[in-house]
Formats: sequence, C-alpha cells, structure tokens
Amino acid sequence: THTLYMAAFATMILAVPALPLE
Repeated sequence: THTLYMAAFATMILAVPALPLE
C-alpha cells in the first residue's frame, strides 16, 4: 500500500492551485 505516497500526492495537488491563485 502506498498511503504515504498518496497522501503526499494529494497534498501537492491541493497546494499547487493555491500558489498561482495569488
């Protein structure tokens, strides 16, 4: 199982759109 990998991936996807918003 790749729980850590999935968690990191989800976090990155959620953080990516928050950067260019500014």
